[in-house]
Amino acid sequence: MMQPYRPLLWADPSAAAQAVARHCPQAARAALDRAGEICRGEYVFADHWEMEHAPDPVRFTGPVDWEHSPNGDPEWVYALNRHTIFVNLGKAWRFTGEPRYRDTFLALLEDWLTRVPHTAASEQTAWRALEAGLRAENWLRALGLFSGEIPAALLDRARESLLHHGEYLCTAHGPFQQLSNWGAIQDHGLFLLGVWAGRSDWQQLALGRLTENLHNAVLPDGTHWEQSPMYHCEVLHAVADTLLVARRAGIPVPAELEEKTHALATALAAWVMPGRTILPQSDSDVIDAGDLLLAHQAPGAGLLCAGGHAGYGRALLFTHDTPGGLCLA
Repeated sequence: MMQPYRPLLWADPSAAAQAVARHCPQAARAALDRAGEICRGEYVFADHWEMEHAPDPVRFTGPVDWEHSPNGDPEWVYALNRHTIFVNLGKAWRFTGEPRYRDTFLALLEDWLTRVPHTAASEQTAWRALEAGLRAENWLRALGLFSGEIPAALLDRARESLLHHGEYLCTAHGPFQQLSNWGAIQDHGLFLLGVWAGRSDWQQLALGRLTENLHNAVLPDGTHWEQSPMYHCEVLHAVADTLLVARRAGIPVPAELEEKTHALATALAAWVMPGRTILPQSDSDVIDAGDLLLAHQAPGAGLLCAGGHAGYGRALLFTHDTPGGLCLA
């Protein structure tokens, strides 16, 4: 058995699941729907903050082909390998305790670890640096949700892979990441891995890079230079969650990082349309951004769910300690 790592960076999953089921039943239903599809071998990417919506089900009758796009669109492969599916299975497990959700997660995790090695070729598919950053967050969330349910040998393999993710994210950085939303997302993942593994060098590297990225990318009015509401929100999630985890871990952060995060949230508040939705421009969809706005304005206010509809923010569900619950109307 490898050394124990910090198993939980966010809220207590059992208390969070109870609060979400009670206060945001439609959000719980959405997670159960996604998890049920996965258990049937069907893959639909339709989460609240899904970066690449793919609402048409794709069914695998045998093992998942992790690097093949059934519709010829490489974005489908990227969406599959971000592993939001693991988080939805974990939520469904916490909501119901049904073994099929746990067993499906364990089988998929083991299959991916066995059949998707990190190679030069896979850096164009399953191991793009962006996916590695996103996967770090989703795996850590899933490990927390399935805490106590993962066999020791498989857990060791997952930990080894997460450490490899961290080493990869340390090196997958250049001028592009210093300005792009990719850099913020990658270094958010690296920071989380640094806290989880107790690697202060990763923590400080990620915080320095995030500060540099926001210094370059956030304009004086608080808007992200890429002018995409979706990218703006993804960057805001990355840095706001970094601040949340850092605060809880007692890790100081640069003042500029906090200032730029506040500027991003303030600009988003000015941007949103009635109903708190972002504009569908520049690779963006119509999405209720109320979860990001409320979380930034009231950190620590309790468990936050986005929307009185079936969607909710993957960024904030199971994030806050107090299981009081707050759904946006």
